Amino acid sequence: MRKRRLADPVEDLPPPTVEQIRDAAISDVTTEGTAPDVLVIVPPAERIGREPGALVEAAPAEEKEYMNVDQQPEFLNGRDALVRFLQQHLKYPPQASRANVSGKVFVRFSVMADGSIANVEVTKGIGFGCDEEAVRVIKMMPRWKPGRQNGKAVRVRFTLPIQFSLQE
Repeated sequence: MRKRRLADPVEDLPPPTVEQIRDAAISDVTTEGTAPDVLVIVPPAERIGREPGALVEAAPAEEKEYMNVDQQPEFLNGRDALVRFLQQHLKYPPQASRANVSGKVFVRFSVMADGSIANVEVTKGIGFGCDEEAVRVIKMMPRWKPGRQNGKAVRVRFTLPIQFSLQE
């Protein structure tokens, strides 16, 4: 059997037969191999965009996002403070005012484990600039008190309805 060079293409080999693995030792201990023809496959550096031998950091594990948790996230100082914040910062869009449009915009976002807001999106809007205004104000909110699951701060998906109504 000839030794393959690292640059040789890898062939699709059939799985080993029962006879080939009959004497294989199963263990929970790592041991040094003895096979002289062990093949390590490394793609050429130009295909992976880095220097040969350079270390590559593993991608961070995707943080799980919860919908229901033991303790829901909340705006600092409670719901009344959230209502005051929205009243102070929401501006009724002129297009909606001219068209006499009112209704609820449902905005979904993530309250991260550190309380910051991310992934803001409108799930049900009314248009005429109201959707964009709701997103703008949600993005400028200060950090929330994060949600908790089993005593640990976690990322939680949150939906907030924002009412747009004309005062007459």
